[in-house]
Amino acid sequence: INDMLDLSKLEAWKTEFNPVEIDVRSFIMDIYGDFVHQLKSEEKTLLVNIPDEKIIIEYDLDQLKRVMINLLWNSRKFVDPWKWEIELKVEYVGKKQLLFTVKDNWQWIDKDDINNVFVKFKQVWWHMERASKWTWIWLSLVKSILEQMWSQIWVTSSVWVGSEFSFKLNIKK
Repeated sequence: INDMLDLSKLEAWKTEFNPVEIDVRSFIMDIYGDFVHQLKSEEKTLLVNIPDEKIIIEYDLDQLKRVMINLLWNSRKFVDPWKWEIELKVEYVGKKQLLFTVKDNWQWIDKDDINNVFVKFKQVWWHMERASKWTWIWLSLVKSILEQMWSQIWVTSSVWVGSEFSFKLNIKK
């Protein structure tokens, strides 16, 4: 219910954002720390690939964390049962932007469904068992949050390769 209320506020542009300076490496390693124990208990691995140097961005920390957690939880359900890996990658796009990508390595999204991925309550993975803990709005939340951070999210997907969810953020320093 809280997710639905938050999504309604986001869609109405009534959510207050509090931007702060964020060290990307520290931020990603905190996210990694939040997930590593859960994934180990499920015998899954989170691969992290981020630049070594200190990079500062300025966004709402809580909302950005929500984006990353929702993307990782989503990918967690769609990993190859023989190679339980999720990849979180951050890389430069020119000198002023970073590309964030979360990749699973098994299930794909049919090309006819790719535009429905971010539609609330829409489940496009019809061949997968519905996860009872999810209300199928977390990707809509992610999209709305990123739009209010003046970013976009997109997904690419290939049969037996997996799906990648990507978005760009501006670098402050």
